[in-house]
Amino acid sequence: MLAIVTKHGEARILIPAQEIEVDIRGSTIVVTPDLANFYPLFVAGTEDALYISTRQIWLKKILGAELDQQAVATYLQSGGKSFSLFKGIEYIKPAHGVILSSDKVKIFPLSISQPYLNLEEGTSLFRQSLLEVIEKLPHQLSSDCSGGLDSTPLTILATKQKQVTAFTLSYPNETEDVRIARLICQQKEIPQVIVEDHPLHYSNVELPLTDEPIDFWFSSAETMHYLSQVSLHHVSGEGGDAVLCSPLSYLRKAPFFIAWSHFFRWSRNKKRSPLSLFRSIRRPSYFRGDWITEKVPYRVEQSSWIDLWDTAKTCRLTSQLAESIGKTIYFPFLDDDVVRVCFSIYEYERMNPNCLKPLIKQAFPELPTVLLERNTKGNYTTDLYRGYQQNYQLLREQMDTMILADMGVIQIQQFHEAMEKMNMGLYVPLWEFDFTMAVEMWLRTLRREKDVPIPCDQESGRGDNHFIRHEVERILCSK
Repeated sequence: MLAIVTKHGEARILIPAQEIEVDIRGSTIVVTPDLANFYPLFVAGTEDALYISTRQIWLKKILGAELDQQAVATYLQSGGKSFSLFKGIEYIKPAHGVILSSDKVKIFPLSISQPYLNLEEGTSLFRQSLLEVIEKLPHQLSSDCSGGLDSTPLTILATKQKQVTAFTLSYPNETEDVRIARLICQQKEIPQVIVEDHPLHYSNVELPLTDEPIDFWFSSAETMHYLSQVSLHHVSGEGGDAVLCSPLSYLRKAPFFIAWSHFFRWSRNKKRSPLSLFRSIRRPSYFRGDWITEKVPYRVEQSSWIDLWDTAKTCRLTSQLAESIGKTIYFPFLDDDVVRVCFSIYEYERMNPNCLKPLIKQAFPELPTVLLERNTKGNYTTDLYRGYQQNYQLLREQMDTMILADMGVIQIQQFHEAMEKMNMGLYVPLWEFDFTMAVEMWLRTLRREKDVPIPCDQESGRGDNHFIRHEVERILCSK
Protein backbone atom coordinates (compact mmCIF):
# COMPACT_ATOMS: atom_id res chain seq x y z
CA MET A 1 0.00 0.00 0.00
CA LEU A 2 1.21 3.48 -0.88
CA ALA A 3 -0.80 6.66 -0.37
CA ILE A 4 -0.20 10.41 -0.39
CA VAL A 5 -1.85 13.49 1.11
CA THR A 6 -0.65 16.79 -0.35
CA LYS A 7 -0.36 20.04 1.56
CA HIS A 8 -3.24 21.44 -0.48
CA GLY A 9 -5.51 18.59 0.64
CA GLU A 10 -5.58 16.01 -2.14
CA ALA A 11 -5.59 12.43 -0.85
CA ARG A 12 -4.76 9.57 -3.20
CA ILE A 13 -4.01 5.85 -2.96
CA LEU A 14 -1.23 5.06 -5.43
CA ILE A 15 -1.03 1.33 -4.68
CA PRO A 16 -4.18 -0.23 -3.21
CA ALA A 17 -4.18 -2.04 0.12
CA GLN A 18 -4.65 -5.78 0.36
CA GLU A 19 -5.43 -7.01 3.86
CA ILE A 20 -5.53 -3.68 5.69
CA GLU A 21 -8.23 -1.03 5.81
CA VAL A 22 -7.53 2.23 3.97
CA ASP A 23 -10.28 4.81 4.02
CA ILE A 24 -10.20 8.21 2.28
CA ARG A 25 -12.35 10.77 4.06
CA GLY A 26 -12.10 13.99 2.10
CA SER A 27 -8.51 15.15 2.46
CA THR A 28 -7.72 12.58 5.15
CA ILE A 29 -6.53 8.98 4.87
CA VAL A 30 -7.24 6.56 7.73
CA VAL A 31 -5.17 3.37 7.75
CA THR A 32 -5.97 0.48 10.09
CA PRO A 33 -3.29 -2.25 9.95
CA ASP A 34 -3.60 -5.97 10.57
CA LEU A 35 -3.05 -7.31 14.09
CA ALA A 36 -0.07 -9.49 13.13
CA ASN A 37 1.73 -6.52 11.57
CA PHE A 38 2.27 -8.45 8.36
CA TYR A 39 1.79 -5.07 6.69
CA PRO A 40 3.78 -2.59 8.82
CA LEU A 41 3.19 1.11 8.33
CA PHE A 42 5.81 3.73 7.48
CA VAL A 43 5.21 7.47 7.27
CA ALA A 44 7.34 10.17 5.70
CA GLY A 45 6.86 13.78 4.71
CA THR A 46 8.21 16.52 2.48
CA GLU A 47 7.36 20.20 2.19
CA ASP A 48 4.66 19.29 -0.32
CA ALA A 49 3.08 16.08 0.98
CA LEU A 50 2.82 13.32 3.55
CA TYR A 51 3.22 9.69 2.51
CA ILE A 52 2.23 6.39 4.09
CA SER A 53 3.27 2.95 2.88
CA THR A 54 3.65 -0.67 3.92
CA ARG A 55 7.14 -0.73 2.37
CA GLN A 56 9.92 1.57 3.55
CA ILE A 57 11.98 0.99 0.40
CA TRP A 58 9.18 2.50 -1.68
CA LEU A 59 9.36 5.66 0.42
CA LYS A 60 13.15 5.58 0.15
CA LYS A 61 12.79 5.60 -3.64
CA ILE A 62 10.27 8.44 -3.75
CA LEU A 63 12.08 10.63 -1.22
CA GLY A 64 15.66 9.64 -1.97
CA ALA A 65 16.11 8.82 1.73
CA GLU A 66 19.57 7.91 2.98
CA LEU A 67 20.46 4.90 5.10
CA ASP A 68 20.44 5.64 8.84
CA GLN A 69 23.59 4.01 10.22
CA GLN A 70 22.56 4.40 13.86
CA ALA A 71 19.22 2.76 13.06
CA VAL A 72 21.08 -0.14 11.43
CA ALA A 73 23.16 -0.62 14.60
CA THR A 74 20.05 -0.58 16.79
CA TYR A 75 18.19 -2.87 14.41
CA LEU A 76 21.02 -5.40 14.53
CA GLN A 77 21.28 -5.43 18.31
CA SER A 78 17.54 -5.55 18.86
CA GLY A 79 17.45 -8.83 16.97
CA GLY A 80 15.60 -7.31 14.04
CA LYS A 81 12.79 -5.57 15.85
CA SER A 82 11.27 -3.43 13.14
CA PHE A 83 12.59 0.07 12.73
CA SER A 84 12.85 2.45 9.86
CA LEU A 85 16.33 1.96 8.45
CA PHE A 86 16.26 5.22 6.48
CA LYS A 87 16.45 8.84 7.55
CA GLY A 88 13.22 10.79 7.45
CA ILE A 89 10.99 7.70 7.44
CA GLU A 90 9.04 6.90 10.61
CA TYR A 91 8.03 3.36 11.55
CA ILE A 92 4.61 3.06 13.19
CA LYS A 93 4.73 0.53 16.00
CA PRO A 94 2.48 -2.54 15.69
CA ALA A 95 -1.19 -2.45 16.68
CA HIS A 96 -1.43 1.26 15.86
CA GLY A 97 -3.27 2.91 13.01
CA VAL A 98 -2.62 6.24 11.31
CA ILE A 99 -4.75 9.24 10.39
CA LEU A 100 -2.95 11.21 7.69
CA SER A 101 -4.11 14.72 6.83
CA SER A 102 -2.53 17.55 4.90
CA ASP A 103 -0.66 18.95 7.88
CA LYS A 104 -0.29 16.23 10.51
CA VAL A 105 0.03 12.56 11.34
CA LYS A 106 -2.12 11.17 14.13
CA ILE A 107 -1.43 7.70 15.53
CA PHE A 108 -4.13 5.74 17.33
CA PRO A 109 -4.01 2.35 19.12
CA LEU A 110 -6.01 -0.62 17.92
CA SER A 111 -8.38 -2.36 20.27
CA ILE A 112 -6.67 -5.58 21.37
CA SER A 113 -8.75 -7.88 23.53
CA GLN A 114 -7.25 -9.37 26.66
CA PRO A 115 -7.48 -13.14 27.31
CA TYR A 116 -10.86 -14.14 28.68
CA LEU A 117 -11.55 -17.63 27.29
CA ASN A 118 -10.45 -21.04 28.48
CA LEU A 119 -9.35 -23.64 25.95
CA GLU A 120 -12.73 -25.33 25.74
CA GLU A 121 -14.56 -22.04 25.10
CA GLY A 122 -12.10 -20.92 22.43
CA THR A 123 -11.88 -24.19 20.53
CA SER A 124 -15.06 -23.84 18.45
CA LEU A 125 -14.32 -20.19 17.64
CA PHE A 126 -10.82 -21.09 16.50
CA ARG A 127 -12.11 -23.92 14.33
CA GLN A 128 -14.68 -21.67 12.69
CA SER A 129 -12.25 -18.81 12.01
CA LEU A 130 -9.54 -21.06 10.54
CA LEU A 131 -11.99 -22.88 8.26
CA GLU A 132 -13.33 -19.55 7.01
CA VAL A 133 -9.83 -18.41 6.11
CA ILE A 134 -9.15 -21.66 4.24
CA GLU A 135 -12.45 -21.33 2.38
CA LYS A 136 -11.31 -17.97 0.93
CA LEU A 137 -8.13 -19.43 -0.56
CA PRO A 138 -7.83 -20.01 -4.34
CA HIS A 139 -9.27 -23.31 -5.55
CA GLN A 140 -6.02 -24.66 -6.98
CA LEU A 141 -2.93 -24.31 -4.84
CA SER A 142 0.01 -25.99 -3.17
CA SER A 143 0.66 -26.22 0.55
CA ASP A 144 3.50 -26.82 2.95
CA CYS A 145 3.23 -30.26 4.51
CA SER A 146 6.15 -30.62 6.89
CA GLY A 147 4.64 -33.31 9.10
CA GLY A 148 4.30 -30.84 11.97
CA LEU A 149 1.22 -29.46 13.70
CA ASP A 150 1.04 -26.21 11.73
CA SER A 151 1.26 -26.82 8.00
CA THR A 152 0.04 -30.43 7.94
CA PRO A 153 -3.42 -29.71 9.43
CA LEU A 154 -3.80 -26.82 6.96
CA THR A 155 -3.01 -29.17 4.07
CA ILE A 156 -5.52 -31.76 5.28
CA LEU A 157 -8.26 -29.18 5.85
CA ALA A 158 -7.66 -27.48 2.50
CA THR A 159 -7.99 -30.75 0.56
CA LYS A 160 -11.63 -30.96 1.65
CA GLN A 161 -12.44 -27.85 -0.39
CA LYS A 162 -9.54 -27.28 -2.80
CA GLN A 163 -7.25 -28.99 -5.26
CA VAL A 164 -4.07 -29.19 -3.23
CA THR A 165 -0.57 -30.48 -3.89
CA ALA A 166 1.50 -30.99 -0.75
CA PHE A 167 5.16 -29.93 -0.71
CA THR A 168 7.58 -31.42 1.80
CA LEU A 169 11.19 -30.34 2.27
CA SER A 170 13.44 -33.33 2.94
CA TYR A 171 17.01 -33.62 4.21
CA PRO A 172 19.63 -36.40 3.79
CA ASN A 173 18.77 -37.89 7.18
CA GLU A 174 15.01 -38.22 6.91
CA THR A 175 13.39 -36.78 10.02
CA GLU A 176 10.27 -37.79 11.90
CA ASP A 177 8.58 -34.78 10.29
CA VAL A 178 9.10 -36.11 6.77
CA ARG A 179 8.04 -39.65 7.68
CA ILE A 180 4.78 -38.32 9.14
CA ALA A 181 4.19 -36.12 6.09
CA ARG A 182 4.70 -39.08 3.74
CA LEU A 183 2.38 -41.28 5.80
CA ILE A 184 -0.43 -38.73 5.96
CA CYS A 185 -0.29 -37.91 2.25
CA GLN A 186 -0.47 -41.62 1.45
CA GLN A 187 -3.38 -42.20 3.83
CA LYS A 188 -5.31 -39.14 2.61
CA GLU A 189 -4.33 -39.66 -1.05
CA ILE A 190 -2.93 -36.15 -1.27
CA PRO A 191 -0.55 -35.52 -4.20
CA GLN A 192 2.86 -34.89 -2.67
CA VAL A 193 6.13 -33.45 -3.96
CA ILE A 194 9.23 -34.23 -1.89
CA VAL A 195 11.79 -31.45 -2.43
CA GLU A 196 15.14 -33.15 -1.85
CA ASP A 197 17.75 -31.68 -4.17
CA HIS A 198 18.00 -28.24 -2.60
CA PRO A 199 20.97 -26.02 -1.68
CA LEU A 200 22.61 -26.45 1.69
CA HIS A 201 22.29 -23.84 4.42
CA TYR A 202 24.61 -20.85 3.93
CA SER A 203 24.76 -21.44 0.18
CA ASN A 204 25.39 -18.31 -1.84
CA VAL A 205 22.45 -16.88 -3.76
CA GLU A 206 21.70 -13.45 -5.18
CA LEU A 207 18.49 -12.26 -3.55
CA PRO A 208 16.08 -9.49 -4.53
CA LEU A 209 15.99 -6.37 -2.38
CA THR A 210 13.53 -6.91 0.45
CA ASP A 211 12.14 -4.25 2.77
CA GLU A 212 14.56 -5.22 5.54
CA PRO A 213 17.23 -7.87 6.19
CA ILE A 214 16.10 -11.48 5.77
CA ASP A 215 16.36 -12.99 9.24
CA PHE A 216 16.50 -16.50 7.77
CA TRP A 217 19.30 -15.56 5.37
CA PHE A 218 21.26 -18.75 6.17
CA SER A 219 18.47 -20.79 4.51
CA SER A 220 17.50 -18.26 1.83
CA ALA A 221 19.02 -20.28 -1.04
CA GLU A 222 17.01 -23.28 0.10
CA THR A 223 13.90 -21.10 0.45
CA MET A 224 14.24 -19.67 -3.07
CA HIS A 225 14.69 -23.17 -4.50
CA TYR A 226 11.62 -24.38 -2.62
CA LEU A 227 9.52 -21.40 -3.72
CA SER A 228 10.50 -22.01 -7.34
CA GLN A 229 8.90 -25.47 -7.10
CA VAL A 230 5.54 -24.60 -5.53
CA SER A 231 2.39 -23.43 -7.31
CA LEU A 232 1.55 -19.81 -8.13
CA HIS A 233 -0.68 -19.83 -5.03
CA HIS A 234 0.84 -21.48 -2.00
CA VAL A 235 -0.24 -21.95 1.63
CA SER A 236 2.25 -21.81 4.49
CA GLY A 237 1.87 -22.99 8.07
CA GLU A 238 4.23 -20.28 9.34
CA GLY A 239 2.64 -18.34 12.16
CA GLY A 240 1.22 -21.44 13.80
CA ASP A 241 3.76 -21.44 16.63
CA ALA A 242 3.05 -17.78 17.38
CA VAL A 243 -0.72 -18.14 17.78
CA LEU A 244 -1.00 -21.72 19.03
CA CYS A 245 1.78 -21.43 21.62
CA SER A 246 3.27 -18.78 23.86
CA PRO A 247 6.72 -17.84 25.18
CA LEU A 248 7.41 -19.24 28.64
CA SER A 249 7.00 -15.75 30.04
CA TYR A 250 3.31 -16.72 30.31
CA LEU A 251 4.29 -18.35 33.61
CA ARG A 252 4.63 -14.87 35.12
CA LYS A 253 0.93 -14.19 34.52
CA ALA A 254 -0.59 -17.62 35.14
CA PRO A 255 -2.42 -18.42 38.40
CA PHE A 256 0.11 -19.44 41.04
CA PHE A 257 -0.60 -23.17 41.25
CA ILE A 258 -0.78 -23.54 37.44
CA ALA A 259 2.46 -21.59 37.02
CA TRP A 260 4.19 -23.69 39.70
CA SER A 261 3.07 -26.98 38.13
CA HIS A 262 3.93 -25.92 34.56
CA PHE A 263 7.29 -24.49 35.59
CA PHE A 264 8.69 -27.77 36.90
CA ARG A 265 7.24 -29.76 34.00
CA TRP A 266 8.90 -27.41 31.51
CA SER A 267 12.13 -27.75 33.43
CA ARG A 268 12.02 -31.53 32.98
CA ASN A 269 10.90 -31.35 29.34
CA LYS A 270 13.67 -28.96 28.36
CA LYS A 271 16.25 -30.73 30.54
CA ARG A 272 17.20 -27.49 32.25
CA SER A 273 17.62 -26.77 35.92
CA PRO A 274 14.74 -24.84 37.49
CA LEU A 275 17.11 -21.95 38.25
CA SER A 276 18.33 -21.73 34.65
CA LEU A 277 14.78 -21.81 33.31
CA PHE A 278 13.66 -19.20 35.83
CA ARG A 279 16.45 -16.85 34.78
CA SER A 280 15.60 -17.24 31.09
CA ILE A 281 11.99 -16.31 31.82
CA ARG A 282 12.80 -13.32 33.98
CA ARG A 283 15.71 -11.92 32.00
CA PRO A 284 15.17 -9.86 28.83
CA SER A 285 17.35 -10.94 25.93
CA TYR A 286 20.34 -8.91 24.78
CA PHE A 287 22.57 -9.17 21.73
CA ARG A 288 25.32 -11.61 22.76
CA GLY A 289 27.80 -11.19 19.90
CA ASP A 290 31.14 -9.81 21.09
CA TRP A 291 31.87 -8.33 17.66
CA ILE A 292 29.64 -5.29 18.23
CA THR A 293 31.66 -2.06 18.36
CA GLU A 294 29.42 -0.18 20.76
CA LYS A 295 26.51 -1.91 22.42
CA VAL A 296 23.18 -0.14 22.16
CA PRO A 297 21.14 -0.21 25.40
CA TYR A 298 18.30 -2.20 23.90
CA ARG A 299 16.60 -5.20 25.45
CA VAL A 300 13.89 -7.46 24.11
CA GLU A 301 11.07 -8.46 26.43
CA GLN A 302 9.16 -11.70 25.96
CA SER A 303 5.46 -11.67 25.09
CA SER A 304 3.03 -13.43 22.77
CA TRP A 305 2.48 -10.26 20.77
CA ILE A 306 6.20 -9.70 20.22
CA ASP A 307 6.57 -13.32 19.11
CA LEU A 308 3.68 -12.83 16.69
CA TRP A 309 5.13 -9.65 15.20
CA ASP A 310 8.56 -11.28 14.83
CA THR A 311 6.98 -14.26 13.07
CA ALA A 312 4.96 -11.98 10.80
CA LYS A 313 8.19 -10.25 9.77
CA THR A 314 9.68 -13.60 8.71
CA CYS A 315 6.49 -14.41 6.80
CA ARG A 316 6.49 -10.97 5.19
CA LEU A 317 10.05 -11.38 3.93
CA THR A 318 9.28 -14.88 2.63
CA SER A 319 6.30 -13.39 0.81
CA GLN A 320 8.52 -10.73 -0.76
CA LEU A 321 10.93 -13.40 -2.01
CA ALA A 322 8.00 -15.29 -3.51
CA GLU A 323 6.65 -12.08 -5.01
CA SER A 324 9.96 -11.57 -6.83
CA ILE A 325 9.36 -14.78 -8.83
CA GLY A 326 5.63 -14.27 -9.35
CA LYS A 327 4.31 -16.44 -6.52
CA THR A 328 1.76 -15.59 -3.81
CA ILE A 329 1.94 -17.11 -0.33
CA TYR A 330 -0.95 -17.23 2.13
CA PHE A 331 -0.50 -17.44 5.90
CA PRO A 332 -3.85 -18.50 7.43
CA PHE A 333 -2.57 -18.38 11.01
CA LEU A 334 -1.86 -14.64 10.66
CA ASP A 335 -5.43 -13.77 9.71
CA ASP A 336 -6.95 -11.15 12.02
CA ASP A 337 -9.85 -13.34 13.12
CA VAL A 338 -7.56 -16.28 13.86
CA VAL A 339 -5.17 -14.08 15.84
CA ARG A 340 -8.00 -12.45 17.75
CA VAL A 341 -9.50 -15.80 18.79
CA CYS A 342 -6.18 -17.39 19.75
CA PHE A 343 -5.09 -14.41 21.81
CA SER A 344 -8.45 -14.36 23.59
CA ILE A 345 -7.55 -17.73 25.11
CA TYR A 346 -5.45 -17.71 28.25
CA GLU A 347 -1.79 -18.35 27.47
CA TYR A 348 -1.49 -21.08 30.08
CA GLU A 349 -4.32 -22.89 28.25
CA ARG A 350 -2.63 -22.59 24.84
CA MET A 351 0.75 -23.62 26.23
CA ASN A 352 0.76 -26.95 28.01
CA PRO A 353 3.95 -28.84 28.99
CA ASN A 354 2.07 -32.14 28.64
CA CYS A 355 0.53 -31.52 25.22
CA LEU A 356 1.98 -29.77 22.17
CA LYS A 357 -0.47 -27.24 20.68
CA PRO A 358 -3.62 -28.45 22.43
CA LEU A 359 -5.78 -25.82 20.71
CA ILE A 360 -5.46 -27.25 17.20
CA LYS A 361 -5.73 -30.82 18.50
CA GLN A 362 -9.00 -30.12 20.29
CA ALA A 363 -10.40 -27.96 17.49
CA PHE A 364 -9.82 -30.65 14.86
CA PRO A 365 -10.18 -34.09 16.49
CA GLU A 366 -10.64 -35.60 13.01
CA LEU A 367 -6.93 -35.09 12.27
CA PRO A 368 -4.88 -38.30 11.88
CA THR A 369 -3.89 -39.98 15.12
CA VAL A 370 -0.20 -39.63 14.30
CA LEU A 371 -0.65 -35.84 14.50
CA LEU A 372 -2.92 -35.80 17.53
CA GLU A 373 -0.44 -37.89 19.49
CA ARG A 374 2.60 -35.88 18.46
CA ASN A 375 4.34 -33.89 21.21
CA THR A 376 7.70 -33.16 19.56
CA LYS A 377 9.11 -30.64 17.09
CA GLY A 378 11.76 -31.15 14.42
CA ASN A 379 15.37 -30.05 15.00
CA TYR A 380 17.58 -29.11 12.05
CA THR A 381 20.70 -27.79 13.81
CA THR A 382 22.86 -30.59 12.37
CA ASP A 383 21.94 -29.62 8.80
CA LEU A 384 22.72 -25.99 9.59
CA TYR A 385 26.28 -26.74 10.76
CA ARG A 386 26.87 -29.14 7.88
CA GLY A 387 25.90 -26.45 5.37
CA TYR A 388 28.09 -23.86 7.07
CA GLN A 389 31.17 -26.07 7.09
CA GLN A 390 30.78 -26.93 3.42
CA ASN A 391 30.34 -23.27 2.46
CA TYR A 392 32.81 -21.81 4.95
CA GLN A 393 35.64 -21.03 2.55
CA LEU A 394 33.44 -19.01 0.20
CA LEU A 395 31.72 -17.23 3.10
CA ARG A 396 35.07 -16.31 4.64
CA GLU A 397 36.24 -14.82 1.35
CA GLN A 398 33.00 -12.87 1.00
CA MET A 399 33.32 -11.49 4.53
CA ASP A 400 36.94 -10.42 4.10
CA THR A 401 35.56 -6.88 4.04
CA MET A 402 32.18 -5.94 5.47
CA ILE A 403 29.92 -2.92 5.12
CA LEU A 404 28.96 -3.22 8.79
CA ALA A 405 32.63 -2.88 9.71
CA ASP A 406 33.06 0.12 7.40
CA MET A 407 30.07 1.71 9.14
CA GLY A 408 31.71 1.10 12.51
CA VAL A 409 28.91 -1.17 13.72
CA ILE A 410 31.03 -4.32 14.17
CA GLN A 411 34.67 -5.22 14.74
CA ILE A 412 35.59 -7.35 11.76
CA GLN A 413 38.43 -9.25 13.45
CA GLN A 414 36.12 -10.51 16.19
CA PHE A 415 33.53 -11.53 13.63
CA HIS A 416 36.15 -13.44 11.64
CA GLU A 417 37.09 -15.26 14.84
CA ALA A 418 33.44 -16.19 15.34
CA MET A 419 33.33 -17.52 11.78
CA GLU A 420 36.36 -19.69 12.49
CA LYS A 421 34.84 -21.01 15.73
CA MET A 422 31.62 -21.84 13.93
CA ASN A 423 33.58 -23.80 11.33
CA MET A 424 35.32 -25.76 14.08
CA GLY A 425 32.00 -26.61 15.72
CA LEU A 426 32.71 -24.44 18.75
CA TYR A 427 30.10 -22.32 20.49
CA VAL A 428 29.08 -19.00 19.00
CA PRO A 429 25.79 -17.19 19.72
CA LEU A 430 24.16 -18.67 16.65
CA TRP A 431 21.16 -16.41 16.19
CA GLU A 432 23.28 -13.26 16.56
CA PHE A 433 25.86 -14.68 14.16
CA ASP A 434 23.28 -15.50 11.50
CA PHE A 435 21.52 -12.18 11.89
CA THR A 436 24.76 -10.24 11.50
CA MET A 437 25.30 -12.08 8.22
CA ALA A 438 21.73 -11.27 7.21
CA VAL A 439 22.12 -7.54 7.82
CA GLU A 440 25.45 -7.49 5.96
CA MET A 441 23.98 -9.26 2.93
CA TRP A 442 20.98 -6.92 2.87
CA LEU A 443 23.29 -3.89 2.92
CA ARG A 444 25.17 -5.35 -0.04
CA THR A 445 21.94 -5.90 -1.95
CA LEU A 446 20.84 -2.35 -1.14
CA ARG A 447 24.14 -1.00 -2.44
CA ARG A 448 23.93 -3.17 -5.57
CA GLU A 449 20.34 -2.34 -6.51
CA LYS A 450 20.22 0.74 -8.73
CA ASP A 451 16.44 0.91 -8.72
CA VAL A 452 13.85 -0.12 -6.16
CA PRO A 453 11.10 -2.12 -7.87
CA ILE A 454 7.51 -1.27 -7.00
CA PRO A 455 5.34 -4.26 -7.95
CA CYS A 456 2.36 -3.61 -10.17
CA ASP A 457 -1.06 -4.26 -8.65
CA GLN A 458 -2.74 -6.77 -10.95
CA GLU A 459 -6.27 -5.41 -10.58
CA SER A 460 -5.59 -1.71 -11.01
CA GLY A 461 -2.52 -1.95 -13.21
CA ARG A 462 -0.85 0.56 -10.91
CA GLY A 463 2.40 0.27 -9.12
CA ASP A 464 5.18 0.32 -11.69
CA ASN A 465 8.03 2.76 -11.12
CA HIS A 466 7.18 5.04 -14.04
CA PHE A 467 3.53 5.30 -13.01
CA ILE A 468 4.37 6.13 -9.38
CA ARG A 469 6.89 8.78 -10.37
CA HIS A 470 4.45 10.34 -12.84
CA GLU A 471 1.53 10.29 -10.38
CA VAL A 472 3.52 11.87 -7.56
CA GLU A 473 4.71 14.66 -9.85
CA ARG A 474 1.21 15.19 -11.23
CA ILE A 475 -0.43 15.32 -7.80
CA LEU A 476 2.14 17.73 -6.38
CA CYS A 477 1.88 20.03 -9.39
CA SER A 478 -1.90 19.90 -9.78
CA LYS A 479 -2.53 23.05 -7.74
